Amino acid sequence: MPTIVRKYVRTGKLRQDITFREERAPGSYMIVFYSTLAYARFVLGGTAPHVITARNARALRWVANSGHGPVRFARSVNHPGTKPDPFPERAMPKIGPALGELFARACKEAAEL
Repeated sequence: MPTIVRKYVRTGKLRQDITFREERAPGSYMIVFYSTLAYARFVLGGTAPHVITARNARALRWVANSGHGPVRFARSVNHPGTKPDPFPERAMPKIGPALGELFARACKEAAEL
């Protein structure tokens, strides 16, 4: 079984899909960031090595050498897995001021109630 090593493609869909909601309860305020994309958890948590098998076709097809080599076909391949990408942790310092503004606004609104 061939082994595939391929970097994921950055389309920007995950970035565009991330949104937040405010959750308020007496004595608490939370800002929850989330994505509705099915693959978001795999980007954040990574994946273990696994086998990929053709389901709706007779074979898998890919271009070797990161898209610069010959076209390859196989019924199944051993995927080496992916490393986790904890990008929210890297983003927190950059969005901290905006979070502070949201929190300040929520506190002001709560005080006016």
